[in-house]
Amino acid sequence: STEVQKKAVLLEEYTGVGCGNCPDGAAMAATIKQAGGDRLYIISIHEGHYAETEPDYRTEWGAALLEQAGDIGFPQGSLDRVQYEGSTMNANRGSWTKRAKALMQEEAEVNLHMEASVDAQSREMNIKVEYCYPETFADEFHLLNIALLQNHVIGRQNGAGDSYSHEHMLRDLITGQWGDTLSALQPGQVYVKEYTYAVPEKVGEIEVDIRNIELVAFVTRTTADVLNTTGAKPRIDNLDEPMALSVSAVDLEAARYAGKNFPARLRNLCNDTLKRVE
Repeated sequence: STEVQKKAVLLEEYTGVGCGNCPDGAAMAATIKQAGGDRLYIISIHEGHYAETEPDYRTEWGAALLEQAGDIGFPQGSLDRVQYEGSTMNANRGSWTKRAKALMQEEAEVNLHMEASVDAQSREMNIKVEYCYPETFADEFHLLNIALLQNHVIGRQNGAGDSYSHEHMLRDLITGQWGDTLSALQPGQVYVKEYTYAVPEKVGEIEVDIRNIELVAFVTRTTADVLNTTGAKPRIDNLDEPMALSVSAVDLEAARYAGKNFPARLRNLCNDTLKRVE
């Protein structure tokens, strides 16, 4: 859009396998995401003392991100890379909801849209980001960041056992540590940046499953101060998988209070649209 819009918020959650309270932080982030929908995006960054474990989910980018955000104790999270109460960007999970709601009321300085597709055989991904500044701005340049994330990474987590599902896990920063420079921008004009990216087979020793990847793009004023965020689930081409789905989060306790009905989560594991489930 070329019209002024409300911004979407970025929550960078710092976590680690050895952190016993971090599942509570992830649950808090998921609750905020459920309420905010596409107005909030999460990047889960494994870094710091609690991430020095096996399996090792750290990336080459996490240390610099945590150093900038400030380490106040895990679990912790930075919202839009803005300093919290004048101290560090990171804040404890108890403040995330209030802070996210406040930031969602702000107007976005830049509008964003992203779409992507990935070939299942070659693992080549094509990414297109559109951006527009509805009004004039004083900065000489901004920085566009694109993060590759992976969901449903099953592994050990202190406080949650050996089959914990890690979500929104940072796997790579496609545009480098602090992003690509955006400059010489005219208000009201829609710009496009396109990228071709080879999705790695592994990051460290951890397999990157293209069925579970997602992208988050955001623009910063410098290396901090996120102006707006967007995300996309890449379309997967040439994926030849048998028809299958998984069932999880079945809550049979709820059936006591709801007759024969109970909540469950279904996940499509194939490349076809599943139209009916019995």
